[in-house]
Amino acid sequence: MRIFLLPSLAFALLMYSPALAQELSTADLEREHARIQAEVNEAAKAYQSSGGVIQNILGVRLEVLKLSLALVDQRRLAVGSGAKTDLVVPASTPDPERAVKLEQEIRMLDGKLAATEQEAEKNRGSRRYDDKRAGSHRTVKHCDVAG
Repeated sequence: MRIFLLPSLAFALLMYSPALAQELSTADLEREHARIQAEVNEAAKAYQSSGGVIQNILGVRLEVLKLSLALVDQRRLAVGSGAKTDLVVPASTPDPERAVKLEQEIRMLDGKLAATEQEAEKNRGSRRYDDKRAGSHRTVKHCDVAG
């Protein structure tokens, strides 16, 4: 049994590239479907007969194989129906005005954070800070003795 996922993933990713779209035939996809289905069956048997960490690893492999199988099925249906395949990558247009506002807000919050850190440093030596700190140590020590 192979645990490597690279061949299935490589085929699944490459079959969606526009250059290879015309070269793939329904027969090629049928063969790939049968090969991946055999791997899914093999991985399912191995998953059932193992346990612990190995079972978790095999479970991930099984899910990736099922995903690859679904991709091959979709591609097979698209090629078989003659559907045009387009690779669409969602993107957003940059908003410079919003970026400037966000940058100003980040700088303002950085300033507030620096001021708060300075205030905390100034109060580090104060009696109130030391009392709180000493009290927490006494409580922990008291709990240790009582426990």
